[in-house]
Amino acid sequence: MRQCWINQNHLFILTNKFQINIGLLLIYLFFIFPFVSPQSNNSCLSTGEWGQWGDWGQCITAIPINVSIQRRIRTCMAQPSGCNDAQSIFECPGPYSQVAACNTSTTATPLSPTTPPPTSPPPTTLPPTTLPPTTLPPTTLPVTTPPTTTSPPTTPPPTTPPPTVPPTTQTTTTPTTTRTTQPTTPPSTPPPTTPPPTTPPPPTTRHLSQQPQLWQLLHYQQQHAYQLPQR
Repeated sequence: MRQCWINQNHLFILTNKFQINIGLLLIYLFFIFPFVSPQSNNSCLSTGEWGQWGDWGQCITAIPINVSIQRRIRTCMAQPSGCNDAQSIFECPGPYSQVAACNTSTTATPLSPTTPPPTSPPPTTLPPTTLPPTTLPPTTLPVTTPPTTTSPPTTPPPTTPPPTVPPTTQTTTTPTTTRTTQPTTPPSTPPPTTPPPTTPPPPTTRHLSQQPQLWQLLHYQQQHAYQLPQR
């Protein structure tokens, strides 16, 4: 009896544990996992790419112009391929539809719009241009002139005239004649004496107004130099 109760308790505990685990798993999947799961960074570009053109539609008559036309469209696809286009905003450059006129001769199949082939302009052949002969100008070599050696001008030394020495003026000293008084003795007649020839002294450079007096003085001295006083 006791053993059965123990087994039931174990079974209850295991059942409760299983239920608790299931509950925790559900809570994680519905409440926690969406916030914990990594966000997708595969965002689309802002510029998409056009897909292939669809088939042309039925011909309809445009009322204002009374012309049968047909139309086809194309789809703008997100780029890169496989990106999360549901949460991206993108656009494709250019028109998404084309309109063309229908061919009235055919009844079943609409015609595709006729695109004229590109017309390339005919190649223009330029005439050959003859270049004028280029004549090189004669090259004149420069004449090399040896440098001229200019000797510096020789300036003669200044000639200084010799200093002019003024003429020396010789002053003649006139001898003074002193008369001596002889004692009273009988006069004796001395022999006649011949005075020696007198050579006139060199002319002295005196002023012209003084020369006559000088000659007179010399002449007087010559006359009275050898005369003795007589009584």
